Amino acid sequence: MEEESGITFGEICHLVKKRIWWILGISVIVALVASLLFGFVINRGKNDYSVTFMVEFPGVSDRQYPDGTTFNHASMVYAAQLEAAKASNESFANIDIDGMSSNGGISISAETTGENNTTVYTGVYTITVSSAYFDSADQAPDFLRAVLDQTIATVNAKISGMDFTARLSGYDSLNSYTAYGDRLAILRRQQDYILERYAAVTGDTQSDSDTTTQTQTTATYGSFRYEGKSISELYAEAQTVSNLLSELEKNYETNRFVYLPEDSNAEDYKDAAEGWAKQIKNNADEMLFYKEQFLNSVITAGYYEQRVLELEQENLGLEAQIEAIGYTYVQADGTVSEAPNADTIRAANAAFGQEVDALFDTVKANSETAKSALVALFAAESQIVYQQSGVTTIVNATNIILVAVAAVVVAFLIACIVFCAADYPAYKRERDAKRAAAVAASEEAAEPENKEE
Repeated sequence: MEEESGITFGEICHLVKKRIWWILGISVIVALVASLLFGFVINRGKNDYSVTFMVEFPGVSDRQYPDGTTFNHASMVYAAQLEAAKASNESFANIDIDGMSSNGGISISAETTGENNTTVYTGVYTITVSSAYFDSADQAPDFLRAVLDQTIATVNAKISGMDFTARLSGYDSLNSYTAYGDRLAILRRQQDYILERYAAVTGDTQSDSDTTTQTQTTATYGSFRYEGKSISELYAEAQTVSNLLSELEKNYETNRFVYLPEDSNAEDYKDAAEGWAKQIKNNADEMLFYKEQFLNSVITAGYYEQRVLELEQENLGLEAQIEAIGYTYVQADGTVSEAPNADTIRAANAAFGQEVDALFDTVKANSETAKSALVALFAAESQIVYQQSGVTTIVNATNIILVAVAAVVVAFLIACIVFCAADYPAYKRERDAKRAAAVAASEEAAEPENKEE
């Protein structure tokens, strides 16, 4: 009889069955070790946390902070912002901000649209940060929210830090004869600034007197109320003040009121009038000289003509100043004489100064109210709007379940091979011995039959 060589599938199953509990135990242990290795060593820090959101505050559609500086979304993850977020909560003390900011551990992207090489920001941003910097999945969302809270804190700090009355500086130091005109110019710049601030949040379009540009917001907050008044109502009050200022400006242009110290007496008025009269005469002599020059010089005639016009305007202003303090300029001899109604004229001059000063107080008070109202507006309307999903996890690591399954299969196969290789020699000897015994027994049974024949 021809003997089979090698091992059959049935024999393999037999050998595996004998060692099945060992094989299963080893497979489970290997799977457990592989899972722990991937979960706590190989996969550690490979996942990312991501949050998508919108930043909302008045003016954000123009990508500007309230103080006019550019809103740069990248600054939301600058090291200073991250450090401020870390300092906001003791539970963040272990977060490595230096490593996070310098090694690209955190980034921000902006959603944009646009055609023909134009970029339009939609206002939707996404921050992504590596999980390697956090102790737990709960710490990451809390930290990201703290980072975004710093953005809102920055917005509110900028509006709170603005000096809404800065354009009024220098008002009291204007003490020349033309101080009323100079003071009115300061009030006009200040009032235009306040109107511009209100226009920016009510959706109105207001010309910036300093830059001659137009600003307009797409969001309107005119209905927001501060101390019982809406922003629109405060804006209307500011426009009323602006109208009062316009009336004073027209009055000044018509009457050329002159500023003199409050303690000025009759002698002071006379000295001032005579000084201006002397200046008029000097200007007249200078004009005469220039007129003679441009008659004799074709090349420089344009310059001389321009200078004569300037001096003529200056003299008109000086004559108006003389009249504003109760004197009349006598053209014939260049002297001044006190007007019959000098006291009335001087009283009107002083009253005008009081009106200007009173309007200064009004403009200053309204400017302070505007700041308080707008600070309150920004505090109420500045917020982070999160996507419904909130902070999500971006899985970059190997799936531990798949690792465990693969480890079981591989470990099972390897264990089967190892145990089969180890047990097969003994099994083969036992099998061969049984086969040899069976052959011998068959031969012994066949010998008596041969002898009988």
